[in-house]
Amino acid sequence: MKREELSSLGLGEELIDRVMALHGADIERHKNEASRLRSRLAEAEERLGALEGAQGEAESWRERFEILEAETARREYRRAAESAAGALRFSSKGARQAFLAALDERQLPLEGEEFSKAEYQMFLEGYRDGDPGAFEELCPAPRFVASTPGTGFPVSNRHAQANDALRVLLQKN
Repeated sequence: MKREELSSLGLGEELIDRVMALHGADIERHKNEASRLRSRLAEAEERLGALEGAQGEAESWRERFEILEAETARREYRRAAESAAGALRFSSKGARQAFLAALDERQLPLEGEEFSKAEYQMFLEGYRDGDPGAFEELCPAPRFVASTPGTGFPVSNRHAQANDALRVLLQKN
């Protein structure tokens, strides 16, 4: 707004000065408000940038948490499998490892720190049917060596026992 425009409307100098003062105050108030809003906008953009960085960091932590959670679940499952296998008598170390591998593959549900009883019993019965030789109680240990009755002579040491055995053999021929 210009003074010439107000004087062309037929306003006096005193009235023009008052209108110009009011108009100037309005302009200053609007400038201050615009400046305040610009600073708030800059502050909000700065916070938004920090939040975007924090969101990326939060995603990174979330991924780490999920990895650790999965690793913990694998360890708990492995601990339960080792505990279950510890209660059984296997015919060999290989049979035990095969049992643990089959148990890992099956992924039975856990109830606390142990397998679900019903699910584990079904798995165990199926595994025993499929590989009965894996368990000691189902497969007696083979007997390769048996004690010999001996010659009946009292022997004081091994050398004397060997000498006695040679004498017996030589007397037969």
